[in-house]
Amino acid sequence: MKKALSFFFLIIILASCADTPQQIAETTIKNYLKEKLDDPSSYESVSFTEIKPTYLDFEYSSDENADIEKKKKDAEQTLWRWEMKKLTPSISGLSIENINDSILFYQSQKQTIDSVYRDALRKYEASDRLQDGWTIGHTFRAKNKFGAKIKKTIYFDLNKDFTVNNALDF
Repeated sequence: MKKALSFFFLIIILASCADTPQQIAETTIKNYLKEKLDDPSSYESVSFTEIKPTYLDFEYSSDENADIEKKKKDAEQTLWRWEMKKLTPSISGLSIENINDSILFYQSQKQTIDSVYRDALRKYEASDRLQDGWTIGHTFRAKNKFGAKIKKTIYFDLNKDFTVNNALDF
C-alpha cells in the first residue's frame, strides 16, 4: 500500500511539472519578441490575456462543408444578378415575367441551400471541432528604434505547435 501511495504522489508531482499551454505560449512570445524588438534588453512584460484555442472555420473543416459554402455563395450571387436584371430589363432583353420567374426559381434554390447550410453549420458547431492553434494577447513595454519606451499590446496567433503565425499590433 505504501508503494502504491508513493507511486501516486510521484505521478502527481511529475504531472504538475509539465508546462501548461499558457506557460508555453508566454515563453514562445517572450522569445519571439526578443528576436523582433528594436531593443530586446528594454523588454518588460506587463500582462498576458488568457490563452484561447482557435478552430478551423466551417468552410475549411471538410470538403463537404467547403462545397456547401461555395454553393451558398454561388446561389447568393446568381440571385443578386437576376435582381439586377430586374432593375434594367431593357438591357438584358428579357421580359419582366421571365426575370420574375427566374428570381422565384433562384430564391427557391437559395432557400434549399440555406437550409442545408444551416443544418451543416449546426452539426459543425455541435461537433468536436478541429483545433488549429491558439490566440493570446500580450502587453509589454520596450524601447522603440528612437529609444523612447513605449507600451504595446499585440495579439498573437499560434499554431498547434506554439509557433507564431501572426502578430496583430494594436
